[in-house]
Amino acid sequence: MLKKTFYDTVISDTKDLVKYTQKTGVKFDPDVIHALRTTLKKVRALLRWQGVNKKIFIPYKKIYEAAGELRNIQVAKKKLQNVKDIPQHFKKRLLIMLTQFKQDWDTIEYKKPLKQLQHNIKQLKIKPAKHKKFIFKRMNAIRHIVQMNFISDTELHDARKMIKDMQYVLEWLKKNGRSKKIPTAISIKELKNIGVQAGEYMDKCILIKLFTAYAQEQTKPALLIGTNAVLTRWNQDKIIAKEKLVNMFSTKISASE
Repeated sequence: MLKKTFYDTVISDTKDLVKYTQKTGVKFDPDVIHALRTTLKKVRALLRWQGVNKKIFIPYKKIYEAAGELRNIQVAKKKLQNVKDIPQHFKKRLLIMLTQFKQDWDTIEYKKPLKQLQHNIKQLKIKPAKHKKFIFKRMNAIRHIVQMNFISDTELHDARKMIKDMQYVLEWLKKNGRSKKIPTAISIKELKNIGVQAGEYMDKCILIKLFTAYAQEQTKPALLIGTNAVLTRWNQDKIIAKEKLVNMFSTKISASE
């Protein structure tokens, strides 16, 4: 019964991927793009739980990455709405990039990759695995990261992915009446809170990366002074946000040992 429920969930989610991929190209709605990427992350988490090789997602990789490019620009634009000292030229640059990514999206062949992904999933032979090893392995990996002397943004991104993996698996267990099997060491609510905080930090990193690339192209002294001032402020904010995030990881995950 559990095996059938698992398959039904994954197949249903891949059908949602088809729906969201098709809807993305209509209005490029940020909520639809977010739903597309979140749905794939859920499917990926469930299949990771079952030890399925990540190569199964290769047909869909290009679509997922293209949706990520669109989302990055949309998030950056939203974050700049109430920021006054940003050069208009940078905002226009984001609009140009967004237009280009939309045009690139229209050239992507998604029907065949989606069919291939669905076919790959239907061909799987899965024996529902125990979740405790999956959860504790990721918690130990996160503990290892937060104990490092220097933690890179890439490592924080990896920690966030592990947090989301645990959240989606535990949510599936709860939804399907397996609540008694859920470890009490860390709650779904706590995982969600950490995931939100980590997501906001990663959005800061994306905006800084985009603006840094823009600043490096400037040659006029006046523009250089302005862009450097913005970058200095944002990087200072990022340092504070990083410390809070690492502390959150450390407090919540270490406390659940």
